[in-house]
Amino acid sequence: DLTGDAIDNYLGVEDYSYETKVKVFPNPATEFVTIDFGSYIDNAEIKINDISGKQILSKTISGNNIELDISTFSKGTYIVSVKTGNKTISKKIIKN
Repeated sequence: DLTGDAIDNYLGVEDYSYETKVKVFPNPATEFVTIDFGSYIDNAEIKINDISGKQILSKTISGNNIELDISTFSKGTYIVSVKTGNKTISKKIIKN
């Protein structure tokens, strides 16, 4: 028999709830973007890639949120990836 936790892990419910907790705002943005993790995370790897896949920024942080300066980025669409442990979520941001 599968317990509740095993069912959640099997169905990916836990991953889904983590992804919905992560908020990126404002979006679109011009100077700064905040990534709010919804709770404290330790040693998260943050990467921002442009739409062609070129890495623009990479840093490791711990905390509840981080504010990133994107003022020098060209206008366009970027993908923010947040990796914690074995989970990676991606969010799209638009730089105006």
